[in-house]
Amino acid sequence: MIKIFMALTMSLNWMFLKSNHPLSLSIILTFQTLSTAMMMSFMNKTFWYSYLLIILMMGSMIMMFIYMTSLISNMKMNMNFIYLMSIFLTPLIYENFYVNSMESQMFIKTSQNLEIYEINKIYMNNKYMILIYMLLLLFLIMMFINKLVNLKMGPIRKINDKL
Repeated sequence: MIKIFMALTMSLNWMFLKSNHPLSLSIILTFQTLSTAMMMSFMNKTFWYSYLLIILMMGSMIMMFIYMTSLISNMKMNMNFIYLMSIFLTPLIYENFYVNSMESQMFIKTSQNLEIYEINKIYMNNKYMILIYMLLLLFLIMMFINKLVNLKMGPIRKINDKL
């Protein structure tokens, strides 16, 4: 199952490099986050960190999508045949060359043997103050952005309409 998500991640990386429209970039990044979170959940014994990754990335993707749609003009998405073929051929190439190698198998076996205690070091008793400061900083940044963006004024960029 991890091999499938690794192949999906590789094809999404290739798609991300070849696309130039903000909407397609955000969709690809969303699927990339989901596949990375699924790989994390299979490699670790807990789903907690994959859920945190999904929540953080989806929130930031929503903010970036709103910002990009207010700044760019309406662009048409163009996809050519070579691009689509490369999307479908990348997982097959990845499956044949990389996943079957011994290093890949050893990486998967060692990552499955990780203990949860090594990952949970941020939540230890002596690190609670750092965690609280990070949460307060994120909350303050969210409040500042809320104050900066006034809903009555519309988007950040003004569109020049010619009459």
